[in-house]
Amino acid sequence: MDKIDLLFEKRQSIRESALRTINNSLSARVCSRTIESRQESLANALQHIIQRKNGNESLLALRCVSLLAITLSEGQAFCKKFEGFLSKVIKSRSPTPPEVSAAIIDTFAVVCFMNSVDTEHMEVVSNVLSDIFGQDKSDMEYCAALNAWALILTTIGDEVIQQNMFPENIEKIHEFLDHSDMEVRIAAGKVLAIMVEALRNEYQRHYDLPVFESISLHCLDSSLVSWDELLDKLSSMSQERAKAQSKVEGKKQKKAFRELVLSIEEGQPVHERITIRDVQLDLSSWVQITQLDRLREVLGEGFMQHMVANNNIMNIFDYYVDPEPDREVLKSSKKERRRSYVEYGKVYDKFIDGNRRLRERDLAGFASD
Repeated sequence: MDKIDLLFEKRQSIRESALRTINNSLSARVCSRTIESRQESLANALQHIIQRKNGNESLLALRCVSLLAITLSEGQAFCKKFEGFLSKVIKSRSPTPPEVSAAIIDTFAVVCFMNSVDTEHMEVVSNVLSDIFGQDKSDMEYCAALNAWALILTTIGDEVIQQNMFPENIEKIHEFLDHSDMEVRIAAGKVLAIMVEALRNEYQRHYDLPVFESISLHCLDSSLVSWDELLDKLSSMSQERAKAQSKVEGKKQKKAFRELVLSIEEGQPVHERITIRDVQLDLSSWVQITQLDRLREVLGEGFMQHMVANNNIMNIFDYYVDPEPDREVLKSSKKERRRSYVEYGKVYDKFIDGNRRLRERDLAGFASD
């Protein structure tokens, strides 16, 4: 029986097993033709499972939705369907286990990100997430909402963030930077970094400055925030560890906020380089790093395989890798590597042999003494 058909079985254990198999398949490689052709049936089954909000089964179904949003070659209808469905689930405020609620928020962000149409549409999505901050939620849900919001902000224009998003939400960000939970503080810091990056970009465009020119934070005039006070707060979080924190948490917070301080205070861009076969992908903005981190989190161990073969991801980061390179080129590269290993082995043997002779000579001298 097809794994998709098993999702309609009565026994939960059978459905969970089928979901794990589908998730492993989607994570390891791009969608098969079977899944592409049956995405409507799969979507219906996933919606029924998510509506039950039944712990582990719902978590598996939500991850499946995220994986499908990233991997479907023609997934616009799928993403649109789940965007509406998950938006209603979030707004319903019906009793939901915190871990399931957080996963729903995460999945909603991924689906909307992969289906981002225009800034106006994404502003509506952003409002759905920012409304969560005024509700009585768990730390896990607040953290998920902030991370989801950060991902959605990467699809919204710098001008809109400068004129609308930043003024309307800077007080919320301030509050979350003082939150008792470390993960919430780090997530709030990332949102702030994306917003400040947008402010800097707009400042550069307004004054026609080179992209690489460093801009002082104090140039970004704002009556809504005291930059000195904000920087003092971020700097203290990058250097000190509260008594309530464990050493592991303190180390994680320091690392996260040091990057934020360098980026926000000095305008030093974040940077990550990924080598995909013969292509080097350089990412040097919070927008790109945030998008990459979310894709890496969803895809898990299959991340690099998707970087090679997933056209959706290639379109996001604007690069191309031939999924089936010339086999003769691969053979020649393997021969070169083998030759280098052989040469290294010869050098290593000479080194060992020389050491052995020196040791024998020293021992002989020691015996004669």
